[in-house]
Amino acid sequence: MENKNARSTKPETSASTEANLNDTGTQAQCTRLLAALKTGPVTTFHARLELNILHPAGRVKDLRNAGHSIVTQYITLLDENGRKHSRVAEYNLLSLSKEAT
Repeated sequence: MENKNARSTKPETSASTEANLNDTGTQAQCTRLLAALKTGPVTTFHARLELNILHPAGRVKDLRNAGHSIVTQYITLLDENGRKHSRVAEYNLLSLSKEAT
């Protein structure tokens, strides 16, 4: 069954986003997440499956605390098994911190 309202859980990623996926340190996760956010929205599904970030909301909080402006909206997605999930977080980067620009 196709969900026409579902958004892709896999935004484009760059080589730098995919680099060092085995590093589970907080800083490495934040670096991967920020790189992915610079290319477009990132869902909880994408962060967990493709970026190896177990707790995306925690890393978003870390990035916000570092001064990055990130908004959250909740969407409905189908997982890889076709199961519907409501209120999946989708994060969008509005602006980088002043230190990062």
